Amino acid sequence: MSGGHFEYSDYHIQRIAEMIENEIEKDFKYESWEYIDDYYNTEEKICDRLDDATPEQRIEIINIAKELLVSLKKNYEIAHELDYLLSGDTSSETFLKRISKLK
Repeated sequence: MSGGHFEYSDYHIQRIAEMIENEIEKDFKYESWEYIDDYYNTEEKICDRLDDATPEQRIEIINIAKELLVSLKKNYEIAHELDYLLSGDTSSETFLKRISKLK
């Protein structure tokens, strides 16, 4: 199957999902380097993208991100299958059969 009706833009949905999944796995933390003097000596620093959130807000944000991740993965699959249909790679019957398995 080739697809291409959406110029393969459906993969952007998948990429966003992968990036969100990565953030969740790292607990929204990332590594950074901090200069410690004028001689470019640095030290590794772990930064938190949610450092301004209360513990309750952090939990809520993580739960929202997890819900979004599930939704994006499902919507990517639907968009991808629709791409195949509109490109003439699959029939309407096949499209509907595959979509019904995603629900």
